[in-house]
Order: sequence, then structure tokens, then C-alpha cells
Amino acid sequence: MDFNKYFDKDEYPELNRQFFLPLRESGDISADPSGWTDTHSNVDIYSPFKQEIQNYYSDFYSQLNPLKNKLLPLFSEWDDISLLPENITLCHSATVGSAITLAFLKAKGIKNVILETPNYFATYYQAEILGLNIVRIPTYHEQGYWLNISKEIIKCYSPCAIFLTQPRTALGINQETTDLLKLSAMLNPNDFIIIDEATEQMFPSKLYDFNFNNFENVIKIRSVFKGMGVNGVRIAYIIHHTRHRALIAEEMEVMQGALDIHSLKMAIEIAADIPRFKQLLYIANSQVIDLRKKAQNHIIGSNCHLSQITNGYIGSVAVRLSGENEKREFVEYCARKKMPIIIGSSMGFPKHNELEFVRLNYFNRERHILDGLDIMTSFGQ
Repeated sequence: MDFNKYFDKDEYPELNRQFFLPLRESGDISADPSGWTDTHSNVDIYSPFKQEIQNYYSDFYSQLNPLKNKLLPLFSEWDDISLLPENITLCHSATVGSAITLAFLKAKGIKNVILETPNYFATYYQAEILGLNIVRIPTYHEQGYWLNISKEIIKCYSPCAIFLTQPRTALGINQETTDLLKLSAMLNPNDFIIIDEATEQMFPSKLYDFNFNNFENVIKIRSVFKGMGVNGVRIAYIIHHTRHRALIAEEMEVMQGALDIHSLKMAIEIAADIPRFKQLLYIANSQVIDLRKKAQNHIIGSNCHLSQITNGYIGSVAVRLSGENEKREFVEYCARKKMPIIIGSSMGFPKHNELEFVRLNYFNRERHILDGLDIMTSFGQ
């Protein structure tokens, strides 16, 4: 039975754009009975929940522009580009930013998402839930994880969105601007390039010179604090051309809603001291590089091969096994050694004969990495 006939179509998005958005943008509102942007509760009389906490901090319309303007100097310098408030949409996290972006792509009529591999598991499942067609391009250890997206593939799936990570997830290696320029030259005007830069530690960012000025449909997703290993502060942002702002903001309201004021204030605080921000990223990257060097020295001559991490903090180790059947034995062995692992299939690695991949988080206690590698190198001995 079709129950849709009992309901009117939701006309709010269309009516809002035509009638109410100009009022909210200008601030020329006589009354707002929906109680969205200027809320008040008497709870603050009886508790510590003051007006600042009561407010609804949603990056919809232009209501957060006074706060966003305090963040723009940092964001602009990080990407060496002059950004406007309309180039930025704030979100809880890079994961939420990915969901918002995928919902935006679906609203734009994009049905095909091409993922490099390895890929973030969340991006894959978000696209699947949204009903998008997912095409994963396999990359292989023996070929240095070379990503081959040909013009024929693009032609077959266009209009499409190509989802990349920077640095490449589970590998820690950087994308190159020259490669992205070649890729964008093959795309059609309705295609998109999405770059998830959640763990970026370089300043300026490694891909600062590849942006919507090169190709209008480039969208980047960046976390403010994740590259430092500070995960309790929940603030990220989507970088996009101004012409995408309205629709991205609409999808943001559906997928997220308001921001956490404490995280927003901490981002504003650190944005006021850009040299300090650079220093913290450098400290974080140095920690990762130093631990990776120790790990490399730890496995010399073994059955393990570490990804060459230079940026970000998520890498992997490729464990060489003697056969396909040993993959299950390897997992069971790690369990007996009381070591939980995340394996290649969960990270989007394609099948490799005689190799299993294990995720390494270099924002970790040294013993977890080195002792873990001891367990892996001892397998089969």
C-alpha cells in the first residue's frame, strides 16, 4: 500500500530559498516562532547553562560568520588561498564532513563514487547507505600503490565523484598536485574531486595549490585538530567553491545540525596564534616520523614491510604470509596473543596474494607499536 498519498510534499526547502532565506541572511526578522537561532530557556536561572551554551551554533545561513571570520585567517594561510565565509562549511568532524559531502553529491545528481584504495571505511559505508554506486580502484603493494584512474573509467561513470585521501589513508604518503591536475583535466564539468584531508599535518597543506581555482568542483574536508592527535575537540570544515555553499549547508543541516560551542571556541582560540598552530602540527608529525623510524629498525630482515609514512599518523604493515589459508591463521594467532588488529579488508586494500595488512596508528604508546610488531614478526616461527 502506498501511504505517500496521505501526505503533502515538504515544500520548505523551496519556500525557504524563495521567501525566508533573504530574511535570515539580512537579519531583518520581526519574529521567529520556530525558535531556531535565538533560543532562550529559564533553565539558566537555576543551573550553569548560561545563554552562550543555550544558543544553537549551526553553520546555516550566515549566522556564524562573525565566528567563522576569526577562523578564516588560519584556514586561508593553511591553504595559501584567500577564503571567504562562503567557501567554508563547519562540521563536527571529517567523518561528518564526508557524509555531508556525499549527501550533497547525491542532491547534485551524482550516482557514481570512485574510491581510491585503501579507503576510509566510513566513506564506503556512507556512500552505500546513501544508495550511491561505489567503484573501488585497486592499488597494489608491488606497484607502490599507484592509482590508475583512466579517462575510460571516468567516461564510463561520469557524472561521478572521485574520492581521494590526503595523506593517503593507511599508507601515510602524499598525493602530488601534478597528478591531481592531470586527473582534473580528464573530468567533465559535472564531475567532482573530493579530497579527505582529515589527518593533514603539513602547513601549508601539501595540496594547497590544488583547489577550486584550478577546478571548480574540488571539495576538501579538513579537521582542525585531528592531525595533532587531539580527538576530543570536535571541529572540522569543508572547503568548496562559493556556488556550492547553499546546497552543502542544506545537507549539513540534515546530516549534522548544530556545532559544539566548546570545540568552536577552542578552534577560534588556536586560530588566533597561527605560529603556535604550525608548531603543534610539527611536533605531532615529528612524533609520528620518529616512532616510524624505530618501528622500521625493529623489523629489519623480518616478514613485515611498513608503509612509508611521511604525513598523517595512520599507516600499515604488510605481513608476508606463505599462502592464502594463512590469513585466517594469522588473525587467530594475533587473537591468541591478545592483540586486536584491523586487517586489510577493513581498510579497503584489494586482495594480495601472501600479504595481509594491519593498521598502525602512530599516535600510540611506543610499546603498542613495537610489541605488536614483535608479535607479527614472530608469526610462523
